[in-house]
Order: sequence, then structure tokens, then C-alpha cells
Amino acid sequence: MKKNEQHEETRPEERVSLKNKVGFGAGAVSECIMSNSIGQMAGYVLNLGLGVRPELVGWLLALPRFLDAFIDPAMGAWSDNFRSRWGRRRPFVFAGALLSALIFSAMWFLPYGWSEWGYFWYFLIMSLIYYFAYTVWAVPWCAMGCEMTNDYNERTRIMAYRTFFMSVGGFVPAWLFALTKLPVFTDIVQGARYVGCGTALVMLVFGLVPVFFARERYDIKVQSQPKTGMTEGLKISFRNRPFLLLNMIVLIVCAGLFIINGLDPYVNIYYVWKGDITPAAIWVGWSSLAYQVSGILFVVPVSLLARYRGKKFSMAFFLAVSLIASLLKWVCYNPAHPWLIVIPSFLLSSGLCALWTLSNSMIADICDVGELDTGRRLEGTFNAVGGWIRKVGLSLSLLVSGYVISSTGFDVARGAEQTAHTIFWMRLLAVFFPAAMITVALILIRFYPITEEKVREVRNELRRRTRPGSDGLLPNGR
Repeated sequence: MKKNEQHEETRPEERVSLKNKVGFGAGAVSECIMSNSIGQMAGYVLNLGLGVRPELVGWLLALPRFLDAFIDPAMGAWSDNFRSRWGRRRPFVFAGALLSALIFSAMWFLPYGWSEWGYFWYFLIMSLIYYFAYTVWAVPWCAMGCEMTNDYNERTRIMAYRTFFMSVGGFVPAWLFALTKLPVFTDIVQGARYVGCGTALVMLVFGLVPVFFARERYDIKVQSQPKTGMTEGLKISFRNRPFLLLNMIVLIVCAGLFIINGLDPYVNIYYVWKGDITPAAIWVGWSSLAYQVSGILFVVPVSLLARYRGKKFSMAFFLAVSLIASLLKWVCYNPAHPWLIVIPSFLLSSGLCALWTLSNSMIADICDVGELDTGRRLEGTFNAVGGWIRKVGLSLSLLVSGYVISSTGFDVARGAEQTAHTIFWMRLLAVFFPAAMITVALILIRFYPITEEKVREVRNELRRRTRPGSDGLLPNGR
């Protein structure tokens, strides 16, 4: 967006109350816990606690997300077409939150003495059920946020609340590993059982907040529009070029981070702390704390920059900050100064804060373009297909991550005596792979076509169609 481009003022009827913004946004605490907690605990519990190989842990993290991805489009279509006295979305949000919490608490009761493949199949089955429940909750909840307003900038403000609460929720996964190492527990495995139950309780409480405290928007046109089958919804989504480009950007950034996600703690444990897990776990917690605090602090700057320079510019600017942060890991993962680990974590979070805040706001804009092309509001379908694309990519990333760790020559049996070759490649991959992927995403952002002016034109045209005889212009004449 050009600096001198005029901005549209949000009309009173399109403003969303603070209660509804908080009610919707608070659900992001559960979103963060649901999507990140398994990844934060599984590697430590299964690999370090029970001796399951990193390759198998990678498969356990990847397979459920990959299979779960194919449920998303069906869930999106079901949610879009659902009609009840409680709305289209809230019944699913209620059921998904309850089931997710129950399964999450149960999956960490891994018995002692099983074989490696016994642990594999138990954890795989529980994960499959869990991610199904998560999808039942997440897809309708995301759609609720996209349909709360038709205003370009109000959408960003709504999603800023989502990002704020997501960062608050991130405090929980950040400390899960450290909590399992508390001296009251005999080992990581026992710690995971108690920590898992406590985490599930928090997950349930915040997962239910949108059901009781966020008002689902009722639109007569939406309630009366013809139902859209899953196949038709998929065709509509994949014909939308801005939608595909946006998801490609998100996917590339996430792949760059998640493929090496498991390496950062290993670098901290075996390079910075020479194999001493207890202090390393504490500093992993502090690093994650810096990441979450940063996510909270950057919500306002991301939103303001998007307001005055556009969503596209704001996303590119803060991803560039994340690129610098990734390169800084080479010097900040330092045995002489272990506290430096918090610096790249703090800066890296700014890019992801922008990515999640603005990409979710952009999805709502894309739904406007989709309505102009098809005459239908399909927030559930667009969010579900976007989730499907990201989950497939995430699954492949998680699958590769286990092999990336093994490719460095890491051997858990060697403990603190990892080779210099292993340490060097861990550090190299942890720094330069995400930097390269973020660079590719920055190039692609240049081609994203939807601006505030474009959304304004689309909204005016939609108003002309829905109010025959009216010029369809907004009150300010633009």
C-alpha cells in the first residue's frame, strides 16, 4: 500500500465489541496449547524418557497431522452448511473442546516396560483421535473470527486479539518440558502424566470461552444460501489465486521453522550445556518465554503498521526481522553466555506474530473476493482448506525433522559425548535453513494482490448486488 493512500473508516455497524473480540480471541489460548503441546513434549518423553528413536518420533508427529489434514475440508463444509438454534459454529466448538481435553490427558499415560513399537502404536492411535477432535474445534472457531465483520481494518484488530491470546497460551507449551523435570516427579514419563492432565484442563476452559462469550454473527443471506458440497468448496478454494499464494507463503515459513524445530533444543543441550539436560531445559523455557512475550508486545506494532502501510508491507517487514533473528542464532547459542539464547527467540516471534495476525485477516478479505465470484460466504471452507494445505506441509516437515536430527549423526546413547561433526551440522542447519525459507517467502509476498483499496471495491460491489437501486457506496463516498 502506498503511503498516501486514503484509509476507509470503520462503519459503526461493522465494529465488533470488546466482549466479542475477547470472547473469540481467548480461544487462541486453547488453539496454541492444542496445536503445540504434543510437539513440545513428545520428543523428550518418547526419545529421552522411553528411548524411542528420533525417526519414529518424527513419524508419530507427522502421520496424525497428515491424516488429520484430510478431515479439514469435510469439517469446513459441514460447518458452513450446518444450521441450528445455537448457530453454525458453536456446537462444534463445544464438542471439540471437550473431546480434545479428554484425549490429551489420556495420551500421556504411557506404561513402563513396553517395546519401542508398543509405544509407537499407542501414541499414534491416541494422536489420531486427538487431532480429529482438535479439527472439530479449530475449523469452526477460525470461521467465527473471519465472519465477525466485513471491514478490512476491523478484521486485523480482531485477529490481533487472537494473536495476543495465542502468545499468552504459548506460555503453557513453552514450559511443559521443564515442568516434567520437576523434582517431585521420579522421571520425565511420570511428570508427563500429571503435566498432561493439567494442560488438558487449561485447554478445556479456554476452548469453551468462545461458546459462551463470543457472539456468532447471524447473516440472513448466509442462513438462506444454498449448501455447498465439499468437492465444490475445494474447487472454489483452489481456483482462488490470492488464497493459494497466501497459504504458500505461510507454508514456506512454517516449513522452514518446523523442519529444524527439534534441533534448537538439541543445540542448547549438547552445544551450549554440554549434555546437561536440567539447566538446558530451564533455558529452553526462558527462551520460549521470551518468544511468547515478544508475540504479545509485537501485536500492536504489527496492527498499526498494517493499518497505515497495509497488511502486505507489515508482514514483509516483520518477516525480515525474523530472518535477522535466525542468523543471530549462530552467535547467540553461546556456551560462554547461555542467556543470549533469548535474543533470537524474542526477535523471531515478531515475524510469526505478523504472519498469524495478518494471514488470518487476509483470509477474511479473500472470502470477500470469493463471495464476489461465487455469491457464497464460505469462511469455514476457506479456513479448512488453508488448514489442510498447512497441515500437509507441517506433517511432512515434522516427518523430515526426525531424519534431520539423525542425519547430523546424533546418537542418544552417546549422551554428552556427541561428535564435533554432529554439533557443527546441528548449528548450521538450525541457523541457515529457516533463514533461506523466510527469504523465499519474502520474495513471494511481493506478488500478493489484495490491498485495502481492492477490498473496498469488492465490498462496494457486493453491497450493490444485495441492495438493488442503491449505488452501494460507503458513507464516505469512496
